[in-house]
Amino acid sequence: MPDTDPKALRALCRDAAEQAPARWVAGAERDDGTAQVYSPNDGPMRRVVPLAETSGPLARYIAAVSPDVVMAILDRLDAAEQNMRVERQRREACEQQCESLSMSLQDATASAAPDVAGYLAHLRKLRQLHTNLFVAEMNFLRIAVEAGVARAETAERELDEQKRRAEGFKESCVTLTCDRAVILRDQETAERERDAAEDAATAQRDRAKAAERERDEIRNAARALIDAMHTAREAHYVNELAILLGMRERPVVK
Repeated sequence: MPDTDPKALRALCRDAAEQAPARWVAGAERDDGTAQVYSPNDGPMRRVVPLAETSGPLARYIAAVSPDVVMAILDRLDAAEQNMRVERQRREACEQQCESLSMSLQDATASAAPDVAGYLAHLRKLRQLHTNLFVAEMNFLRIAVEAGVARAETAERELDEQKRRAEGFKESCVTLTCDRAVILRDQETAERERDAAEDAATAQRDRAKAAERERDEIRNAARALIDAMHTAREAHYVNELAILLGMRERPVVK
């Protein structure tokens, strides 16, 4: 069985790096299928250190597992082993904590067993009350949202009507065949009315945008209220369960 001791491998890598500190290169494969593995050292002379003379695939393999590569792999193995030890310690601590919590829960359940039926009945009543309240609030929010949507749709229809009126007024201004003085006077009047119509259309668009913003605000408020209701209901159930298991004391109402 080959020696896989990391310390022995590191020693071998250091010895090999001292002999050939530069990268390892596999030369071109010859006609007979052999190739040379060498290390072109740095320096002005660029001295080549021959490493092995073998077949082409083995030469490429030897060049790929140079000392720096093996050292990097060993560093990653050491880091992985360290992480495994840390995770094992965390898992053991979590198992001990879970065992302690399980024993505490069993003790609390045994001590609170006589009052479980009464607490459960009380919890069922509270759950029904919360459900009824939730349904009523949802109906109110649905009605408010529908009213907001209806107002927005009405504003959009009014805006379309104003646009049609403005377009009809523009067409009527184009078809005027009066004399020049009358045309000029009517043109000024038409421009004023057109500006007024455009101002009205702009105001109508602003009202439509305001209605849309109001509808979005109502929807956002509805979503926030629903989330708050869910959070409050879950917190109440958790508190009741803690009281039921004896982990908390029920507050005394004075």
